[in-house]
Amino acid sequence: WCIITGDVNQDGFIEISDLNNVFINSVLNIGGYVNTDLNGNSLTDSTDVNIVYQNNLSGYSVKKP
Repeated sequence: WCIITGDVNQDGFIEISDLNNVFINSVLNIGGYVNTDLNGNSLTDSTDVNIVYQNNLSGYSVKKP
């Protein structure tokens, strides 16, 4: 019933490596349709870093049947 975002490397966990990828693209001001733009505003910035950081602290992971 909800979608959690932040797993940019698609390994099933929101972890430091995801945060690192988003942070690097944020520093480089990467724009366009990229997997590190988590809020869909066509720019990877500090708000995307904050999304990954918060979801990393919450410990979200993929749950499969």
